[in-house]
Amino acid sequence: MTKRRGAPKVANDFMSLTKIGLTKTQARCYSLLNSHNGLSTRTMATQLGVSRTTLYLLLKDLQQKGFVTSHQIIGPVTYQLIPLPQALVNYAAYQRAQVQDLLVKQSKPALSS
Repeated sequence: MTKRRGAPKVANDFMSLTKIGLTKTQARCYSLLNSHNGLSTRTMATQLGVSRTTLYLLLKDLQQKGFVTSHQIIGPVTYQLIPLPQALVNYAAYQRAQVQDLLVKQSKPALSS
């Protein structure tokens, strides 16, 4: 019996991000940024199999969750990966804020019709 070769280990490590709430596509996007720093959004979209519009939404969501940063001085926006240990700290803070917002909304009395 021969072993099937899977994705590289680094990709598998990043796919474990789905266990903490990222989608498979978000995890793949993060992995792609990790392994190919400086790719154009067109190339990234092609490699991920998504439209550029979808890619921008993915990157915006990853930025909100603390996994990437964006910069634009002149020309197109560039996205940089935040190293995984710091990204996980950022994501935990993001999740805490989401829970806090939910608790605040739940504590407000409902309006009567």
